[in-house]
Amino acid sequence: MDLGIKEKVFLVTGGASGIGAAICRTIAVKKGIPVIIDRDDKRGTNLVNELKSSNHEAFFLKTDLIEESQCQIAVNATLKRYSRIDSLINNAGINDGIDLENGDLPGFKGSLEKNLHHYYMMAQFSLPSLKRNKGLIVSK
Repeated sequence: MDLGIKEKVFLVTGGASGIGAAICRTIAVKKGIPVIIDRDDKRGTNLVNELKSSNHEAFFLKTDLIEESQCQIAVNATLKRYSRIDSLINNAGINDGIDLENGDLPGFKGSLEKNLHHYYMMAQFSLPSLKRNKGLIVSK
């Protein structure tokens, strides 16, 4: 099935393992270009090597999404390499165990910082290219 994503550039946060890696593999098989945004250097590099060994284009950017400047750097590096961003897939997150029963306000604020703030930052920095290319944002 042709999904119409050939040569489209997808930023995938948390793309080096789990659901994110599965998303990246699917994008690559369908001839799209996954840009793997993750803090795990080993897993990110291994996934790019795996995809390239199957003649797929892929790019890995080691990024700590908690840092606003690193989010901006990841977007800029993608634009420098591919001149476009067609989709942002906000996949990164961590189950930190913060809930109503076992959490507190400082813990909840920390959980938001780890799990939600980067969704906003990545979207904001990607927005001009997404608008230009009529791209989309998917957040899980």
